[in-house]
Amino acid sequence: MENCKIFYVSPTGNDSFDGSKNAPFLTIEKAYHEIEKTNDSVVINLLPGVYPLTETLVFDTKNTSKDKTITFKGENATIFGGEYVKDWEKHNDKIYK
Repeated sequence: MENCKIFYVSPTGNDSFDGSKNAPFLTIEKAYHEIEKTNDSVVINLLPGVYPLTETLVFDTKNTSKDKTITFKGENATIFGGEYVKDWEKHNDKIYK
């Protein structure tokens, strides 16, 4: 890809890092916000792990175009749009709270 910016995201990264392979971001949201700062196409490499989204990500003409594409790559990466719920207690046979 010509004129392509590449970012890395890892569950052990840090959003104050630069998103390089050796200093990956922690969150997809951070990579998403970096997309808006470039006119180049972007590849976001998700390293193995789980990525909970804390905000809705919208891909539209504000951050993509015919000449600016966004590609996600990842192996053994799971993205989910929710929060972990811990410490469930059984309320009755069919309900946990």
